[in-house]
Amino acid sequence: MIRSMTGYGYGEAEGDNLEVRVEIRSLNHRFCEVNVRMPEELTSLEGKLRKEVKRRFHRGRLDVLVNLEREWEREYELQTNLSLVASYLKELRKIKEEYKLGGKINIEAIWAIPHLIQIKPIPHTAEPEVGSLLMEALAKAISSLEEARVEEGRAMAEELQQRLRIIKRLLQSVEAEAPRVHKDYYHRLKERVKKYNSELKLDEDRLLQEVVYYAEKGDITEELVRIKSHLEQCEQLLSGDEPCGKKLDFISQELFRELNAIASKLRAPGLMPNILTIKSEVEKLREQVQNIE
Repeated sequence: MIRSMTGYGYGEAEGDNLEVRVEIRSLNHRFCEVNVRMPEELTSLEGKLRKEVKRRFHRGRLDVLVNLEREWEREYELQTNLSLVASYLKELRKIKEEYKLGGKINIEAIWAIPHLIQIKPIPHTAEPEVGSLLMEALAKAISSLEEARVEEGRAMAEELQQRLRIIKRLLQSVEAEAPRVHKDYYHRLKERVKKYNSELKLDEDRLLQEVVYYAEKGDITEELVRIKSHLEQCEQLLSGDEPCGKKLDFISQELFRELNAIASKLRAPGLMPNILTIKSEVEKLREQVQNIE
């Protein structure tokens, strides 16, 4: 069963005075791109989270949002970067001596030092539990997202199968009408020769040679064989379990190329409506497969 690249997943996990919630939104993307937003105190777990998401999904832009709630007030402590202050003062004194500057180095100058003081959360006794709760909530969110992508993929597969049936039906009509194109060409050529020179003796053998040359030049057998093979591959991919979005995209491009070749060979007015309709269906198919994992 094919999977869509769009969907939404949600999971949550609760512990002692703790609750972790994870949301995942998935959109179309050529590759697998994971973007994470989470509390700063959980950033040490970001690598593990990313690895798990990429293990479960092959394509799509996945935006992961992590929320953490506690039932107690968070406590913080201030940490001063004293080594930075010492280096800063040393450089200021050096500048004063070098350029013989007056004035005093006061506390205002110290407060202006970037990143002088950092705010650090004080670990709580329940903090080790957060990691396991995060992964539990993540697993639920991933499962929820997978279900959504499979459900949407099921609907997409049905629509794509319908388009393949339309393409096959129209292709059969083109294949059946193609031989008549050569006969029509023979009669048109014969009438044209008579029209332009009624006294000209018609060389039937020469005329047949021209028609044979036209038929060989306009033969679409190879294109039809390749198109049928491509359509069969599409059906196999749609009924399989492996990610197939990139393969379907490539096949749709090949279908379009073969149809252009047929259109250039068979410039018969009667066949062009069907050929154009097939090209339109292939273009719609190609747009849809952009959303398949």
